[in-house]
Amino acid sequence: MRNIKKNEEAVTPVLAVILLVAITVIVAVIIAVFMFGVGAPADAPQAKLRFTANVDYWTVYHEGGDPLINEQSRVIIKNAISGIELTPTGGQLLSVYLPLDQTLVPGSSFKGLGWNTAPAVNDIIIVQVMDIPTGQMVANVKVVVM
Repeated sequence: MRNIKKNEEAVTPVLAVILLVAITVIVAVIIAVFMFGVGAPADAPQAKLRFTANVDYWTVYHEGGDPLINEQSRVIIKNAISGIELTPTGGQLLSVYLPLDQTLVPGSSFKGLGWNTAPAVNDIIIVQVMDIPTGQMVANVKVVVM
């Protein structure tokens, strides 16, 4: 009889090396995505705002903090009970009456001259100011209509 030697050593080490390289590449890609793909979240402007409202108009007073750029801010005013939005649809912070490049700086104020649906005296409204680029809330307050 002949002694035939079988070479069974080659297949397993080759597969093991291929699997180790593939796993290493996958782990490196995942780490790279987390390190380079996920940046620190952008910060919304920080501003101290005060609001007043009556049946004819609403006013925002900028009492300190970062300036608010009209084209990067949106004000949403809703009736606290019904949830109906009272501001012009898509209205920017400074409303549709000022140019988009207008900025509300500390010490200044703006009067919004209109409602979709005018609130009644003593209605409670919710005023929200959103920073469009970051999607973060700048202000969220309840105001009693005078």
